[in-house]
Amino acid sequence: AGQHPGATERVREYALYNGILLQDETQRSNFGQTVRMAETFVTEFPNSSYRPQILQLMKSIFLTNKDYAESLATLDRLQVKSAELSEAKQYVLLRLGEGALASRDYARANDYLNRAVTLGTKNEYTAQAHLLAASSALERGEYAAAESAASKSIATGAAPALAHYIQGYARYNQKQYATAYRSFEAFTQSSSGDDALRADALSRMGDCQLIQKKSAEALALYRRADEGMPAGNDEALYRIATIYGRWGQYQKQIETLDRIIKMHPESTHLPEVLYDKGR
Repeated sequence: AGQHPGATERVREYALYNGILLQDETQRSNFGQTVRMAETFVTEFPNSSYRPQILQLMKSIFLTNKDYAESLATLDRLQVKSAELSEAKQYVLLRLGEGALASRDYARANDYLNRAVTLGTKNEYTAQAHLLAASSALERGEYAAAESAASKSIATGAAPALAHYIQGYARYNQKQYATAYRSFEAFTQSSSGDDALRADALSRMGDCQLIQKKSAEALALYRRADEGMPAGNDEALYRIATIYGRWGQYQKQIETLDRIIKMHPESTHLPEVLYDKGR
């Protein structure tokens, strides 16, 4: 009897599929071999019912391989195109950008992050790429660039609350106090994490109000900043004491300064606290 022409092909497909799974289970460290086998499979069997599973496996391999330079070189070489591999490449570019920023290689970081944004496969990764660029620009004192990148991160709809915090500082440092206030407010409303960052944002909101000569509103915000920290907030308390001094409420000013001395003996504001109390 003659052999069915499709039989050999199906056997090869199934054998290669099982070989890839076995390779992944037993030799995950052999990154290159597994990827080459998977690439061969999706190239030779483009209509296989196993193709989605193999593409997901390839994505998983790239997401877990910590040698991001190796991953990027492999992804750049691959002829296969798919949403899974595009997402993996965006993730790898994001991690490489992060590493370049840590090394203060800003030119290379910008290249990686811009490429990640251009791919735009996953909103969350695009938001993170913009956020990293914003954080780096803020650190370097490039406030307009930081504001722009933070705003782009927020516009994706997938940005973490931190994007509002960075946007707030970028605006604050450009003396855009009304819009900085709104950014910090958005951060405090959406953040359920770091108490210290939340207290800092509330203090900056207070500063924005104080600069705009809204002392009562500023005082309320400084109180929230102080109350939001388990041990209180020395900076917020010092601002409160300053407002009481401006209002001529010297007994309340002294009481607040005494609280700082008692609760925050290591405060960087202590020299000013002792000076103000001695006047």
